[in-house]
Amino acid sequence: VEVKLLRPLAWLEQAGAITEGVFDVNVQELDIEGKAAVLQIHPCPPIQGGEGQVVTGTFRHTSDSLVELQIEGEPQPIICTSGHLIWSEDRREFVRAAELRMGEGLRLALRKSRLESLTRICSERVVCNIEVMQTHVYMVGAQGTLVHNAGANCDNDPGPPEDGVAWKNGWRTADGKFASPQGTVRSGAIAESSVWDAVEAKPGWQVIRGEVSVRDAAGQLRKYDGAAISPGGRTIVLEVKSGTATRTPAQRSFDQALNASGVNTLPTVGQNAGQQVQRTILIRRP
Repeated sequence: VEVKLLRPLAWLEQAGAITEGVFDVNVQELDIEGKAAVLQIHPCPPIQGGEGQVVTGTFRHTSDSLVELQIEGEPQPIICTSGHLIWSEDRREFVRAAELRMGEGLRLALRKSRLESLTRICSERVVCNIEVMQTHVYMVGAQGTLVHNAGANCDNDPGPPEDGVAWKNGWRTADGKFASPQGTVRSGAIAESSVWDAVEAKPGWQVIRGEVSVRDAAGQLRKYDGAAISPGGRTIVLEVKSGTATRTPAQRSFDQALNASGVNTLPTVGQNAGQQVQRTILIRRP
């Protein structure tokens, strides 16, 4: 098993993880428990900003105990280890993949689904998993099936959804704010994803997912939640607001000037540079 972990210095000291040393490791999802050899220790890489949680571990190993899951709404089957934990809507808990039942309710990013078939695979394959900070969950497949991560000594796993957090076109708290299953507000990340998916579903349209920055002639910078590109090549930047969230006065002023510019365009800069923007649209999600 090849494991790469992102850990604070205090964790390394407590675990006794030193170069060319060994330390105890326990990864329940991979059925790994024992001694791990430390091959290298490097400085922490830069942590990217933006929505979501940081990936704090990657796991790569071979397994001959796999299952192929055909899930309603997923265009391709999902292949995973028998022990990978999948969220069951029926049982309201994470269940080992091999223990799922035909027709069992599952959770996609934007709606509920069900398991259509489960096939066991006995041939050996290389498989990978990740560890996600805090929420310890992520979504896989084209439609975003909710699964649990692999976690080395995952003592802070928040477990199943807390009371007051329910699925209403996305995990939400009792007051309607977008949340993780454990109640941590995600600042509209699911709302943004649903908008991107809707744009991509339109024939001929493309979408830029994630932060899109635009700079005007005065040098003012405005950051948006993504961009839509029409079949004719027109770029429209998107501002997604969920719940009661509103734009700041500076954001409204920038948007009004952009939409009043007629045929004139403003350039995108930063990681999604190279587009010429003609218009912005404010999209509200409940």
